[in-house]
Amino acid sequence: MQISKDANLIEDILKPAEVMPTRDGAGKALVEFGEANKNLVVLTADVSESVRTHWFEQKFPNRFFEVGVAEQNLAGVAAGLAATGKIAVIAAYAVF
Repeated sequence: MQISKDANLIEDILKPAEVMPTRDGAGKALVEFGEANKNLVVLTADVSESVRTHWFEQKFPNRFFEVGVAEQNLAGVAAGLAATGKIAVIAAYAVF
């Protein structure tokens, strides 16, 4: 087992994290989670490119919902989907 002097990581187990903007990491993670779980759905309020949910949309168009600039509707639709057994993830900005 080799311990990296630069990152203090056990290289056989861990690898250095890729540095990227948070929204890129979240967008990539949603695609990975979507591959692992068919119940995952993603909803957004007309900001899919800004929050990187368009990557999920490209891979899983039938599990992506764009509600437009209607954040209250976004939350309501997500709640309804969750009530039917879906894992609903919403992506929007908290403030403009």
